[in-house]
Amino acid sequence: MRYLFLFFVAAPALMTTGCESRVSLVNTTAGAGGATPIVCEPHTWGRTGEQPPDGPSAERLPDGRGLTLAISELDFGVDSGWQALGFNLDDHVTDSGEGPCAPLSGSTGQQDGQNGIDNAFGHHVVPMLETMLDGFQERVNLEIEAGRFSYLFAIEALGEESRYYPVVTRLYQGADLGEAPDFDGKDNWPIRGDSLLNPSDIESAKNTLHCSYLSDDVWVSEPMPALDIELRIDETNALALHLREVVVSMDIDANRKSASGGRLGGMITVDDLADAIVPIMDALGEDICDAKIYEDFLDELRQAADVRIGAKSGGSCNALSVGLGFNAKSARLGSVALAPPPKPNPCTEGATGSPSGP
Repeated sequence: MRYLFLFFVAAPALMTTGCESRVSLVNTTAGAGGATPIVCEPHTWGRTGEQPPDGPSAERLPDGRGLTLAISELDFGVDSGWQALGFNLDDHVTDSGEGPCAPLSGSTGQQDGQNGIDNAFGHHVVPMLETMLDGFQERVNLEIEAGRFSYLFAIEALGEESRYYPVVTRLYQGADLGEAPDFDGKDNWPIRGDSLLNPSDIESAKNTLHCSYLSDDVWVSEPMPALDIELRIDETNALALHLREVVVSMDIDANRKSASGGRLGGMITVDDLADAIVPIMDALGEDICDAKIYEDFLDELRQAADVRIGAKSGGSCNALSVGLGFNAKSARLGSVALAPPPKPNPCTEGATGSPSGP
């Protein structure tokens, strides 16, 4: 059975990045536009290997006070931990060989984690970041502990039952709290304005999920075409990841005060990953924009590509799989804060000192 919901929405906000288009629907007041149907279907993942639990087969609307959670710790799978983070994104279990897409020449082969988990980011990129930043995971978590950033999930009307469907959830990027968080449910975490379609409306989250669900106390997002996350490593620098085909899950405790075992699985293109890493390398004084050095760096990322955005089989791998872990604690939504301007890739076409073409 499909569940049809009508929300009064303005014309869908279309955000374009390169050749990609993303559509976000958010609730607005009646009269702001026509009624647009939001169709939720009981979700079954239908893929092999590691997947989130399937959604409830029958409607059970949430009936509680709701819950807002702020990420309190991130896990990037340092050492061999990457093998347990993420999901099987390509519906294939690969063991040091070729998966559904063809790896580029020079690739050492695709290797899955536990139960087919795809996480080339954790396998290949995180070790590089750990070395380059002398402890990438530790630095990111120190920024969270200092209150300089987090990510928040506002789960609407969540109650005490273990199964709800559908559940409206809004995702926000937390701005600088101004102090170390207590993670006791009383932190009023400011929300970055670029998390919202309308900075004066806290409910206008760009990432509003109308069809997420709770299955045996495991919250699961609906599949998200895209998600931007910014991982701060110090007061002025961050790793800004533009992820595609994303799914998130987390185990919510029975007392509705925290979540553990959170997992994110998604994909990132080579170019988007380079755009995230190069500004950090440039800030560290690396001569990354030398044409040959930059091309060699891109080749390393290309050789780590293990999945394909769009059609999962046929053609060359055009993206890296990403897996992250997290825990979260209850919090409150605070006021809206300005977002810092993004740092561009200094090596792309047109930048000062850029190579003739990556």
